[in-house]
Amino acid sequence: MRRSRQDDFTLQGLPPINRRAQCRLTRRRTEQMASLDWTVRALSVDDGPKVWKLIRDAETLDLNSPYTYLMLGKFFAQTCMIAERDDQIAGFVSGFFLPESADTLFIWQIAVQPSQRGNRLGTRLLNALWTAASDRRPVSYLAATVTPNNAASAALFRRFAKARGAKCAVEPCFPLQSFPGLDHEPEYLYRIGPLGECRRPADQ
Repeated sequence: MRRSRQDDFTLQGLPPINRRAQCRLTRRRTEQMASLDWTVRALSVDDGPKVWKLIRDAETLDLNSPYTYLMLGKFFAQTCMIAERDDQIAGFVSGFFLPESADTLFIWQIAVQPSQRGNRLGTRLLNALWTAASDRRPVSYLAATVTPNNAASAALFRRFAKARGAKCAVEPCFPLQSFPGLDHEPEYLYRIGPLGECRRPADQ
């Protein structure tokens, strides 16, 4: 008796209607495993030069002076993290608590090495930083500014909010005229929360 294509899928435990979802799940698991190859830890002052090179090579963020990243490693290590393997840095996230809103964690920069993009390493870094910060004090909101052309960061923050059932409000922050010269886009403020006590694993 000849089996139909429908029978083949049923025997394999993969009904046709679910094959696309199964492919998405497989791809996500592959991305998660790739991100787990890297160790995520707090930033140190010795990481400063490597982080500066990472931001330079990423070409998606404003490159600050090497002193900036040394200072982050020295005075803001509790709210900055890197992803490394074999003494190589593939990802970086920096943040700080807003002085006027102590329960808001502001994400300043998040960057992933070009060769590692698409592996959800940025998601893992953001989750790790939020978890570590929440262990020290209550974090009700997460905030960041994003330029209109930075679709990857916008998607990252919206995904972070959706995973926690939190709102993601977007409003103008720094208009174009705030920046000297003509080579900088306006910045929009993303504010996610309230976050409460919800937590998600680093490999969401």
